[in-house]
Amino acid sequence: MNWGETKSGKLAKSLNSSEEELQALSSRYEAILAAVPDIIMEVDANKIYTWANQAGLEFFGEGVIGKEASFYFEGEQETYNRVKPIFEGDENVIYLESWQRRKDGEKRLLAWWCRVLKDANGNVIGVISTARDITERKQIEEQIRLQNQLFEKTIESLSHPFYVIDAHNYQIKMANTATTVFNSISADTTCHALTHNLNHPCRGMRYACPLEEVKRTKKPVTLEHIHLDKDCNARHVEIHGFPIFDDAGNVVQMIEYSLDITARKQAEEALLESEAKWRSLTENSPDYIMLLDRDVKILFINHTILGLTREQVIGTSFFDYALPEFKKATRTCFNRVLKTAEPGQFESTYQYEDGRIQYFESYVGPVIKNGKTVGLTVSSRDITDRKQAEISLRKSLEISRQHEAEVSALLKGSRAVLQYSEFEHAARSIFDSCKSLIGATAGYVALLNKEETANELLFLDSGGLNCFVDPTLPMPIRGLRERAYRTGKTVYENDFLDSEWTQFLPSGHAPLENVLFAPLKLNGKAVGLLGLANKSGGFTADDVRMATAFGELASVALMNSRSLESLEASEQRFRSTAQSAGDAIISIDSEGNIIFWNNAAEKIFGYSKDEIIGQPVTSLMPERFREAHLTGMNRVISTGKSSLLGKTYEMIGLRKGGREFPVELTVSSWKTKHELFFTGIVRDITQRKIIEEELKRSHEELESRVIERTRELMTVNKALRKEIAERKRTEKKLLDYQQRLRSLSSDLTLTEERERRRIATDLHDRIGQALAMAKIKLSEIRTSTAEIEHRIELDEIYELLEQTIQDTRSLTFDISPPILYELGFELAIEWLAEKFQQQYNIPVDFRDDGEHKPLNNDIRIVLFRIVRELLINIVKHASAKNVIVSIERKGNKLLIHISDDGIGFDLSNIENVKGMKGGFGFFSICERLDFLGGRFTVESKVGHGTRVTLEAPLSE
Repeated sequence: MNWGETKSGKLAKSLNSSEEELQALSSRYEAILAAVPDIIMEVDANKIYTWANQAGLEFFGEGVIGKEASFYFEGEQETYNRVKPIFEGDENVIYLESWQRRKDGEKRLLAWWCRVLKDANGNVIGVISTARDITERKQIEEQIRLQNQLFEKTIESLSHPFYVIDAHNYQIKMANTATTVFNSISADTTCHALTHNLNHPCRGMRYACPLEEVKRTKKPVTLEHIHLDKDCNARHVEIHGFPIFDDAGNVVQMIEYSLDITARKQAEEALLESEAKWRSLTENSPDYIMLLDRDVKILFINHTILGLTREQVIGTSFFDYALPEFKKATRTCFNRVLKTAEPGQFESTYQYEDGRIQYFESYVGPVIKNGKTVGLTVSSRDITDRKQAEISLRKSLEISRQHEAEVSALLKGSRAVLQYSEFEHAARSIFDSCKSLIGATAGYVALLNKEETANELLFLDSGGLNCFVDPTLPMPIRGLRERAYRTGKTVYENDFLDSEWTQFLPSGHAPLENVLFAPLKLNGKAVGLLGLANKSGGFTADDVRMATAFGELASVALMNSRSLESLEASEQRFRSTAQSAGDAIISIDSEGNIIFWNNAAEKIFGYSKDEIIGQPVTSLMPERFREAHLTGMNRVISTGKSSLLGKTYEMIGLRKGGREFPVELTVSSWKTKHELFFTGIVRDITQRKIIEEELKRSHEELESRVIERTRELMTVNKALRKEIAERKRTEKKLLDYQQRLRSLSSDLTLTEERERRRIATDLHDRIGQALAMAKIKLSEIRTSTAEIEHRIELDEIYELLEQTIQDTRSLTFDISPPILYELGFELAIEWLAEKFQQQYNIPVDFRDDGEHKPLNNDIRIVLFRIVRELLINIVKHASAKNVIVSIERKGNKLLIHISDDGIGFDLSNIENVKGMKGGFGFFSICERLDFLGGRFTVESKVGHGTRVTLEAPLSE
């Protein structure tokens, strides 16, 4: 075998291997699509479902394929109107939400992302849609909206001005309607502009700034101020400020509400002027107003509670009616007012027998006579409504802060999924966020081993506790862990020390007060655990909800990590295959510049990778072809259509240095989101062209010589003998070329089999016909020649021609037997068995089970060639006396058994067994069958013969 033949053989093997890798990559992509948790559906132009991934089949049911999409609509929907532009060719992604009926009949809200599908000609053939069940999310959003609405209504219902101030720029961030008593509010209104008509903060004024006090003390404050209403009237107000902190403990905002105490101030002044007038006013006040002496005995009260009369109350101590829990704070307030003569304030509650609670806000002022404080005034206001609003507000704020913390933690976990490609890093970040949010002090993340019998620890956080168990040891699936794996749900135990699960703890394990396990699931199956332990107060249902969410994030991270590992391995194998390919593989961008260049391209064209990357691909073709190439490429980019993509055609290449040479080119395109790329596979066919030219010249020379020698037969016997000798040499040369052709054909791909058929047809139709014509003319000469001497010589020539014709027919069958295409595979194998029996005198028993065995043309050709090679191998090396060739159908596969009773061989040396035509061994047969989806097995033992089985897929 010459150099060109060996190279072609390697090339064929490399191409087979590349296609196998591409098929494997396609299978992995299909597996990834099946593992995607989102629903992926495909409809044709008639809106009939034609394909669904596993999530889609699980949602709609196995019977979804073949049904119209509207079959699953719930209620009247505008879905078809929304996606109408897509079916008209719009390539934009359209988002919509629609109610769909799940296979169990439940109504679910799905979010859809829809995009058009087009064929190679740009015609709309359907739509591909991705969907996600957002029913629970919508319900949560509605709950949040209602909670916010309740919060806003609660604030708005307050009769006092209520607003939130930014601690940095003093701007009003939120305010209720009652705030407009001061002024109108815009987006940049500040608190000092609202209440004081100032363009700067109210530092240095008579009254302290509530915001500055809150920022200084970081505590709620209550103080009095004078505010200007919208008519510029001064109003005495009592301000209550509450700080709002960020995560670092800094005051970022302040809640402020103000009570207009102008009337109270005026009442106090009026009280000092006229006690009688004061008594008259207090009688009509809705507040509880009392006058106390220095011993806090009640001297006057305008209203009473508890069903007591004024007479019963007058003279008794104020503390006779104060609840024990408020006595200390009340006494402190009274003493401070008596001592300083400055007003004071306290709050108290009273609970009735029916459980109803009434809240009071009491203001304490001094009663001064002759410069001395002789008593106290107490004004108690029913603030039950306000308190209940405050409690509701605090609860809403607590819920909001909790939701904010949960969202923040989940976002941090989500960022870890996107940030880390290695699962361990992502899992660690997700675990830390979950542990911190829930409040556990210890935990771990573990994955199920391959045998699914134990956990393998990914990492452990002992929370500072001593644990003497080897963390590298697998954890058996039992106890509470087993329940999490079996149910696929988050489980927990808050009384772990007294539970049945403690029996499964190994010796030396850290003490566990409570534990929680959240499963990590892939394709609905638990493959790992996120474990938490030792939370103060125990785990709650909210903890289960959040741990489940973090477990789902970890599952996504695990799936991403495994997918990335598979894709990186696939890309590495592709690059390795491309670099080892015998053909040049070249990729270009939409500008026509080279972006990929394999080793074979460097050998074929002579440019190194550093020289050619980034250069225009037109530098690899002669000048006369460049303009046409650029025009064609621009047409493909603009229209997306080309008659050359995917086809193999011949053209002229240009080596480094300017030398032209013939190439065979196959071009394909691939597209990213923003750009179109092209990849070409280039084969140097210089050697093949040389062989074709030599074969063509040989045919022409043979025809010429046959005609010439036939004409010279009628002249002289000596010239005839010379012609016969010359023709024998020519025929020998032709047989040599034919032998080279057969050897070359065995190394080429299935496409070259069509070339073999063309050559066989030429031999039959041209050379065979020419020889037959020569035979007829020679027969006429024999008939017209009377001389005995000439008749004997002519007979010899006639027999020689007859033998040549037979040899030509035999050669035609060897190159490409017509029986394989005309009568079918089974009869072709039977004919091959009979031929070998006749040719080599070895009994070949052919057996067929008679079943229908449809095969595509490629598999039929390869199997015929392999059977022939194996029979030749038996003749050459097996020393067999009997051979059996049997064909049978087994399911959707074809089985061919070839057995002999020869000398056999040691299977351990199978890699060294050759003997096949053209140098192909068992490895070559195995590779060819693997490429076709088949299998090759050998059974042999020294001295006991050999049995070979070929397995290939049927076409139906």
